[in-house]
Amino acid sequence: MLVTGAIGVNMQVTGAIGVYVLVTGAIGVYVLVTGAIGVYVLVTGAIGVNMLVTGAIGVYVLVTGAIGVYVLVTGAIGVYVLVTGAIGINMLVTGAIGVNMLVTVAIGVYVLVTGAIGVYMLVTGAIEINMLVTGPIGINMLVTGAIGINMLVTGAIEINMLVTGAIGINMLVTGAIWINMLVTGAIWINMLVTGAIGINMLVTGAIGINMLVTGAIGVNMLVTGAIGVNMLVTVAIGVYVLVTGAIGVYMLVTGAIEINMLVTGPIGINMLVTGAIGINMLVTGAIEINMLVTGAIGINMLVTGAIWINMLVTGAIWINMLVTGAIGINKLVTGAIGINMLVTGAIGVNMLVTGAIGMYMLVTGAIGVNMLVTGAIGVYMLVTGAIGVYMLVTGAIGIYMLVTGAIGVNMLVTGAIGVNMLVTGAIGVNMLVTGAIGVNMLVTLIRKVISSIASDYIHN
Repeated sequence: MLVTGAIGVNMQVTGAIGVYVLVTGAIGVYVLVTGAIGVYVLVTGAIGVNMLVTGAIGVYVLVTGAIGVYVLVTGAIGVYVLVTGAIGINMLVTGAIGVNMLVTVAIGVYVLVTGAIGVYMLVTGAIEINMLVTGPIGINMLVTGAIGINMLVTGAIEINMLVTGAIGINMLVTGAIWINMLVTGAIWINMLVTGAIGINMLVTGAIGINMLVTGAIGVNMLVTGAIGVNMLVTVAIGVYVLVTGAIGVYMLVTGAIEINMLVTGPIGINMLVTGAIGINMLVTGAIEINMLVTGAIGINMLVTGAIWINMLVTGAIWINMLVTGAIGINKLVTGAIGINMLVTGAIGVNMLVTGAIGMYMLVTGAIGVNMLVTGAIGVYMLVTGAIGVYMLVTGAIGIYMLVTGAIGVNMLVTGAIGVNMLVTGAIGVNMLVTGAIGVNMLVTLIRKVISSIASDYIHN
């Protein structure tokens, strides 16, 4: 298809739309549009799409103008797609992409792809997505092959999403997932979900995410229901993130947060942020994190700006972590670190690490921690390898901790513990505990090296 002018589609359907497609061969679509594409669709009834393709689907789209899509559906949307072959989408848009979608009822999407999915998207303009869904959203996706997404956006990405119902996502991918994303503009995500969010994800292959964002990243998220994430990855996870701007995350969850994560391979996270990182989190329910990693965990983090974390949790926090490999954390922060944490419930940390723990931390600014816990704090830590902590702080360290409940620390380390600490500024620790403090520590190979050097002064 070759169109040198614009394409405009105005569609009004007062009844239902039903589409049944059965293709035993392959589908190839080639579209070249030099002008703009505008699609206006109004459907007062339901939309049902049933599609069965036994061959491959290939879509090539080149649009030199802008793409504007306005969709209003008052009925339900049901999409059933079964593709036994591969899906390949190559999309080049030199203008902007704007999608405005209003759905007053439910959205159900069922996708089964036995082959691979490859998406290549190049957008030189901005991407703006405005989505309003008053009903629930259910997405069930089964992909037996790999998923590869390559995305280049030279403009900004803005996503505004309002969902009054629940969101349920069930995803099974037997192959690998690769996401390569380059965004030269800013990314803004505004999300309001009045129902619950449930995500079940099973990936038997590797997950690789490469993300480069030269602008800022802003995430505003309000969830009045609970958030549940169940993730099973049998191979490796590799995440590479480069953000030259600031990262701001504002999260309000009135329900509970539960994260269950099982990773049989190693986890590698490389993160470079030249701007500041700010996280404001309010959770009225409990936070529970269950994490099982049979491989090693490696985190490399470089932040040239400041890090601010404001966290308010009215329920309990439970972290259960089992790592059979080593944990290595390399952290460089040239700005200040500020942590404000208010937890009205209990805090429980259960950590089992069969390998070594190595932590390298360099902070050129100050570190400030304000912590208020009205419940009890329980820490259970078992490390069969060595623990090495290297910390360099050129600014001051201020820790203010108020715990109205009891503090219990049980620590078993079969290897050596080495701590090297250099602080050029002041150290101030203010701690008020109204309950009991119990510390049980067993180190089978004692080799403590504690070196605290202060160029100005150190007081405790």
